[in-house]
Amino acid sequence: LGFELESLKWYAEPVAAHAHKLAGRGRLLADMPLPGAGAGAEVNFQKFYAVHYPLTDPEILRYRAMGRDAEEVMRRVADQTRPGLSGLDVETLLLTEFAAKKLNVTCLIVGSDEEIWNYRHPLPSPKKIEKQLMMVLAVERHGLNVPITRMVWFGGEPPAETARRFHAVTNIAARTIAAYRPGVRFADLMARQKGWYAAEGFAEETENHFMGGITGYIPNDSSLCLDDSAVIQERQAFNWFIT
Repeated sequence: LGFELESLKWYAEPVAAHAHKLAGRGRLLADMPLPGAGAGAEVNFQKFYAVHYPLTDPEILRYRAMGRDAEEVMRRVADQTRPGLSGLDVETLLLTEFAAKKLNVTCLIVGSDEEIWNYRHPLPSPKKIEKQLMMVLAVERHGLNVPITRMVWFGGEPPAETARRFHAVTNIAARTIAAYRPGVRFADLMARQKGWYAAEGFAEETENHFMGGITGYIPNDSSLCLDDSAVIQERQAFNWFIT
């Protein structure tokens, strides 16, 4: 791949010091914060994200297999949940089931009932499920990340306001996916999303959370939506926070 691998024992000198020795008077670029690296080093994740795409054929095959596994686990866990279980119980089910599929959980948000309405990112708690459950995860295998979210309602039809919000979210998601075209600017897609939120009666929600962006070897990079020059590419994966 055109680089020379340099290995350090765990008890050797700090990575930053060793990197500076190798670089001499040259500049450093790091894909992680490099403590003590000084002004000569640059931490620029965007330059590394840029080489993640286009995804290769083997990467796409791995990604699709992960997506199938993630959906299977979420469905199986949803079928096991019931009123009376706690958020901590659901967390245990998710971690156990994903581990069995060799998928590492890198983000885990679980909430039920009023937790969903009161907190955008509820953490698993001892609270018992009554009617509504939300599971928001990102799982990783082979370095690739699959973000996946599922909502569960127990017993009869949900209240009109809950259903209205759910349908608004799914409508915006469908419109976003339908708008994907190579060459479309992320900034233009974000502007269209704002219009769709407004049309559904939730214009203010676009100010409460960043809208998302690309995924792949990172769970999410939302900065492209604020970059007027960034465009959708072929063989790219997306993670939108439509909420």
